[in-house]
Amino acid sequence: MVDQGIALFVPNLEGGGAERMMVNLANNFADKGYCVDFVLVKKSGPYVKLVDKKVKIHELNIAYFNPILIIGLIYYIRLKKPKVILSAMTYPNIAILIAALFSRVSPKIVISERVTMGIQSKNARSIKEWFKPFFARLTYRFANEVVAISDGVASNLEDTIGLSKSKITTIYNPVVTNSLLNNHPRPDHPFYKSGKKIILAVGRLVPQKGFSTLISAFHALDEYEELRLVILGEGPLHSELQKQVETLGLSDVISFPGFVEDLYGYMQYASVFVLSSLWEGFGNVIVEAMACGCPVVCTDCPSGPAEILANGKFGLLVHPGDSDELALAIRQTLAKPTSKEILRKRALEYKVDTIAKQYLQLMF
Repeated sequence: MVDQGIALFVPNLEGGGAERMMVNLANNFADKGYCVDFVLVKKSGPYVKLVDKKVKIHELNIAYFNPILIIGLIYYIRLKKPKVILSAMTYPNIAILIAALFSRVSPKIVISERVTMGIQSKNARSIKEWFKPFFARLTYRFANEVVAISDGVASNLEDTIGLSKSKITTIYNPVVTNSLLNNHPRPDHPFYKSGKKIILAVGRLVPQKGFSTLISAFHALDEYEELRLVILGEGPLHSELQKQVETLGLSDVISFPGFVEDLYGYMQYASVFVLSSLWEGFGNVIVEAMACGCPVVCTDCPSGPAEILANGKFGLLVHPGDSDELALAIRQTLAKPTSKEILRKRALEYKVDTIAKQYLQLMF
């Protein structure tokens, strides 16, 4: 066991990209012999079962987000005295920085910013989202290291909260695990048994993901009756998107299965994966699709997709919100898909072990 304690802090292990990436890092750190704690506000979510037994889960069991959370974090830091704390997502980052300031223990704090904060704030639907840059500007300067998950996120941090470029390190997400590279069973879904080509999209059903544009693009495909569109995910726009599908007469060819356990089977047997977002921090699902050998089409949104696809080398990029351009890119990719071998080789650049080593170099 390495005599260095690492604590990773997120609110819970619900089905989000940040949570999954933190699980990947925690497991890898533990495999390397580090003493690893997962500090959670609530021990909940489907990713709890993915946490390695060598990782200790410390549940604060406090209502998120309130001042008592800060007290709980201070107590944890004083009790366990971790050498390094890694947190992810803006408000957890802010909470751990405040707690560390009052803990009188002084662990090294590494925070990971995962969104283009300025864009998210401009599109905020709550006061909490709108105030993110304000609180980040006050607190982020106290971090020992700030990780941005793409160069676009790094630039946005500089512009939005005035963080010095020298304080920010870009480390891409640790997406590709050994299990991801395995063969996965064909999904038990009627579309995947129909013999039709599958267009797949994944993400929360929220405005950011641009699924309304994707549905319009699918309708614009002359051959859509010979295709099937599957949109995996849950969220507040489900009924609105379902109504759009019904209005366009596409109920028989578009499906919303919700959250699924084996996402990779859906990717492995799809003909094209589409990311239609208006903005992203990185785009884990792009790398996951590529690792499954699935050709991708993405909006050239800030930020992440263009970096992953090397400005179009590994998949077509289109303007966000343009359904006609998206339809054309899908049609072109169906006609001439990028080879599975090329896609998988690119995806291997985001292997967990490779990315975990970059984090450890920053931490110690």
